[in-house]
Amino acid sequence: MQHINLGVIVVVVVVVLGLIVFIIDRNKRDRKKLLPPEKVDDVTAELRMDQERKKDEP
Repeated sequence: MQHINLGVIVVVVVVVLGLIVFIIDRNKRDRKKLLPPEKVDDVTAELRMDQERKKDEP
């Protein structure tokens, strides 16, 4: 087995961890944009969400 440079391994691990953090953060932001809140106390907000759903339906 060839000798693997420790610096290359460290760089690859840091890049992979950075990508994982980026994907998790992006997923949270997208989920906030796409999914409505679990509970709505405001009647006007509920009506607005219903109108958005009807507008998006084919």
